[in-house]
Amino acid sequence: MPDGGRAASLYATTAISSSDVWAVGSYYDGAGDTALAQHWDGTAWRTVPVPPAGSAAYLTDVAGLSPSDLWAVGSWSDGAGTAQTLAMHWDGTAWRLVATPHSAGIAHYLASVTAVAHDDVWAVGYEVTTDAIYQTLAMHWNGSAWSVVPTPDPGAQDNLLEGVAAHTTDDVWTVGFFEAAPDRTETLIAHWDGVSWSRTPTPNPGAVSNSLNAVHARARDDVWAVGTWHDGHDNVSLTMRWDGAQWLVVPSPNIAESGNVLNDVQAVSAGDAWAVGYYYNTVGDRVQETLTLHWDGSLWSLLPSPNASRESAFNYLQGVTTLRDGEAWTVGLAPTGSIVERSCAVVVRDTGFSPRGVDIPRGEAAVWFVPLDAAHEHAIVDASGMALYDSGTRAAGASFSYRFDFAGSYAVSDPTNASVGMLRVPMLIAPASGDAQTRFVVTWASERAAPGFVFDVQIRRPGASGFEAWQIGATQPGSTFVPDGGSGAYAFRARLRKLDGQHASWSTPFSIHVS
Repeated sequence: MPDGGRAASLYATTAISSSDVWAVGSYYDGAGDTALAQHWDGTAWRTVPVPPAGSAAYLTDVAGLSPSDLWAVGSWSDGAGTAQTLAMHWDGTAWRLVATPHSAGIAHYLASVTAVAHDDVWAVGYEVTTDAIYQTLAMHWNGSAWSVVPTPDPGAQDNLLEGVAAHTTDDVWTVGFFEAAPDRTETLIAHWDGVSWSRTPTPNPGAVSNSLNAVHARARDDVWAVGTWHDGHDNVSLTMRWDGAQWLVVPSPNIAESGNVLNDVQAVSAGDAWAVGYYYNTVGDRVQETLTLHWDGSLWSLLPSPNASRESAFNYLQGVTTLRDGEAWTVGLAPTGSIVERSCAVVVRDTGFSPRGVDIPRGEAAVWFVPLDAAHEHAIVDASGMALYDSGTRAAGASFSYRFDFAGSYAVSDPTNASVGMLRVPMLIAPASGDAQTRFVVTWASERAAPGFVFDVQIRRPGASGFEAWQIGATQPGSTFVPDGGSGAYAFRARLRKLDGQHASWSTPFSIHVS
C-alpha cells in the first residue's frame, strides 16, 4: 500500500468491482494525523488526495453505490481541540468536504456509513456531552444536506453506535453497546423502519461486557452483527444473526486463551460471509495478531491471515469488503503501516472450477464459492482418495473452505459435472542458498501428522536425473539438512500419505543452491 513512507492506518474498505476498491484511514504527516483515501484500480494501489479537514483527521468508514458516488466519514478536531464529525463525497473525480451539523463545545464522532441511494445515506457514531457522557448519534443525507435523526439511548450512562448497514430505505440496522451497570456493558441494536429508530432485544452472553462493532444487512431475514464479549477471563469473539424475527448468537471460533475481537463483517450470500478483527497471541508479550473468520452456510471457520509484525506490536484487521464472485479484501493497521489482504475464492461454476489450478501457501485455507448465477448445486470433494474433506451439496451462493497444513498437490472434484481441479501446496526451505556447512531447515507441514497419516519427502541431489527417498513415513513437520552431495542445486518435494496407501501427488519441487 502506498503511504508516502508515513505511518498509515486503514480502518475500512469497500469494493465497487474487482478493479474499483477503496480503503480509508489516516496517516501521520510529521505534525499530526491526516485523513487518508487509497484506491485499487485492478493493478495497483494509489493514494487519492482528500481535502484538508483540520487537525487529528480520521476517516473511519467508506461506502459506495457506484464509481462516482461514495461517502467517507470520520472526525476531525477544531481549533479548540474538540472533535467534529467529518463527511466527504467522491463524485468520480475528486473527494469533497460536505458540511455536517454539530453543537458547539460538544465532541462528535462518526464511526460508520451506509448508502441506500444517492439521496438516502446514513452515518452513525456518538457525541460526548459536557459532563462526559457518551450518547448515540445518527445522521441522514437526503440528497442535499445532512441532518441529525433521534436515536434511542438505553440509559443515562454511556451509549455508543459503532456500525450501520442498510438493506432498503425502510430496513436499516445500527449496532453498538451501552453501559447497563457500572461494571457491565450490553449490546445495543436499533432498527430504522422508514419512520423512526427503535431498539431491538439482543442477547448478551458475557457477564462482564458485551459490545458490537459492525453490522451487515444482506436481506430482511439475514443480518450479521459482530463484536466481542467477556467471559470473566478474556474477550471472546461474538457473532449474532437476525433471522427476521430475533437476534441469535451464532457460535464462532476463538484462538485459545486469548482476547478475540471482531471489527467488521460482510456477507456475499446466506452461505458466504467474512468477519475480521484481531486476537492476542499469548506467547511472549501478548502481541495482537490478525483474525479472519469465514462462514460457509453452516459454521464459522478460522482462516490464517498474514501479520505485518510479530515483535511486541499490534496487527489489527479493521475492515472487510466482498464481491459477488467470492473475492474479499481486508484492511487494517500495524506498527509498520497499513495492512491490505486479498482472498480470491475458486469459483465452482456449472462448467467446472475457475481457475482449475491454484497455489495455496502451507497453513492457509482454500475457499470455494458457488456463484449466485449457478444453475445447479455443486459439491467440493477431495479427489486424492484420502477423504480429507467433502462439502456436501452446496447451492448457488454457498461456499466451503479447507485448510491445507501439509505440502503436496491435491486433486479436488465436483461430482455434479465430473470436473477436477488441483491445489498445490509448496514446501519451505530456509535459507535458499548456502555452502557445504549450512544447516538448511526443511519444512513440509504446519504440525505433526494426524493418526493414520505420514509424510513422504524426496530429494534430488546435484547431477541426479531423478528423485530418491529422503524422509519416508515421517510424522514430524520438518527436519534439517546438511548438503551431502557436493555443490549445485538440490530439489525437494513432499506429499501427505495415508497408511492405507492413498496419498496426494508430489508438491512442486523446491530448490536450494549450494556453493
